[in-house]
This record gives sequence, structure tokens and C-alpha cells, in this order.
Amino acid sequence: MLFLDNMQINLGNSGAAISANASRGTSQKLTLTANCNLSVTGLVNNKPAWIQLEVIQDNIGSRGLTITGAKTVGGFGLLLSSTPGAIDIVDVFWNGSTLFAIVGGLNFQ
Repeated sequence: MLFLDNMQINLGNSGAAISANASRGTSQKLTLTANCNLSVTGLVNNKPAWIQLEVIQDNIGSRGLTITGAKTVGGFGLLLSSTPGAIDIVDVFWNGSTLFAIVGGLNFQ
């Protein structure tokens, strides 16, 4: 596994759409301020990549996250915590041709 650095990239507040660049680092975080469509950029064909996202609900909560083009377990999308301020971990894996996303943990406190 390649770790580019030890820094977490803060993507900031999401709004309705945001991108995470895989070439910037494997640890990234964002605060959901609306139902959000996240696109992953910086992916290279035939070169696997992985991003672990810290996803934080804003003070309203119940925000959803869709990762553009990602396959999810059962095809049902990502089910996140709905509590305001909740912190979830989402793992995104690119095998070189297909993007996968799974919730790795819910409601860390």
C-alpha cells in the first residue's frame, strides 16, 4: 500500500457536489452540508488507488453521500449515520478499472 504522506486532506464543506483527488492522498475528510455527489478524480487506468474518507454530518444531519460511478454492497448506495455531528468512515477503492465504495464504520464518538 502506498501512503503519499501522513496528512489528512480536508475537503471542507461539501455542498451538493465535491471532488476528492486520489493523487492528493489516501486520507481525506469532508463535512456534509447537503446531500452530496462526490466524484473521485486522479484515477489512472490499471493503477489501483484507495481513499479513506472521514465523513462528518453537519449540525442538521441526515445528509446522504453518493460516490459517482462507484459500486456499493448490493447496489444500495451508502447508508450513513443521520445524527448531527456524526462521523463515519467510507472506504473507496479503485482496482484500476472499477470504483467501489463501502461504509467502513458508523457514528464514531
